[in-house]
Amino acid sequence: MLIPTFNDPAEHLLAAVRTSLACADVARVIVVDDGSDTPAARRLGPLLAGSDADRVVLHRQDNQGVSRARNAGLDLARAPYVVLLDADDELLPGVSDAIDLAERTGAALVVAARINFDDRGTEELKPVPPEWADGPVDHPSDVFRPLVLFSTPGTVVRTDVVRRGVRFDPEVRCMADRDFFRRVGDHGPVCVCSTPTSRYRQHPDGSNMSGRRQLDARVDDHLLVLGRAYEPVADRHWRDATRWLLNQYARHGSDPRRWRALLDACARHGWRAPLKARLRRFRRRLTPAVTGP
Repeated sequence: MLIPTFNDPAEHLLAAVRTSLACADVARVIVVDDGSDTPAARRLGPLLAGSDADRVVLHRQDNQGVSRARNAGLDLARAPYVVLLDADDELLPGVSDAIDLAERTGAALVVAARINFDDRGTEELKPVPPEWADGPVDHPSDVFRPLVLFSTPGTVVRTDVVRRGVRFDPEVRCMADRDFFRRVGDHGPVCVCSTPTSRYRQHPDGSNMSGRRQLDARVDDHLLVLGRAYEPVADRHWRDATRWLLNQYARHGSDPRRWRALLDACARHGWRAPLKARLRRFRRRLTPAVTGP
């Protein structure tokens, strides 16, 4: 079990670790503290004083970003499988089904359904596509299909793949999980578990989903990974993701350089840029900014 943390509230980190320890197939929980202001050891104080303290491995490092934190945790993994979780999410017992699926199929990676929740008590199941349920995706590049399915919380990775040197790329921020998954997929099937393995916390400002401050980073990552990982078999996934970003940029306002780069990607691959997004952005440019009463 691997949980990176950087300044996450103590109650969130405690919930992530406690729910992980409660799962029968989790032998150890590796917590990588990426230079938090308040060390993870202090935030986990009540738990570390209990009977499960010997199952928690703490590693603290200078702040280097979540990808390097995950890589440090992968270096410490010893079990046949490592489960990935974020420090503000919670693990569900269904992770046992994902591990069973990996053992039955020889999968290098298993992603799973999840439950989105927020602090108001709202919950929403995010199921898996029925055509992939409890089996492999058609091609490893299907991890670029624009679905919430392909993210780290509750994902199971075979540890021997990690030992071959597959790691998260620190240069990639918002797409680091998909980029990592694709490279893991070179070492075995990518399978999909229909049982939810995690509860994913949605932030009120949308900062961990599609908040405006994330869009520039998402565009940069999209263009970077597109340039090095594009395969014709996944053309429709890249097309749909590019069109989605153009629509989001048109709705929220966009950096002209990145907007142009997305349009260039469409032209290069023969994708039609969405007319509605073009019109919306054109209207935004014509609408004068309101500067005062």
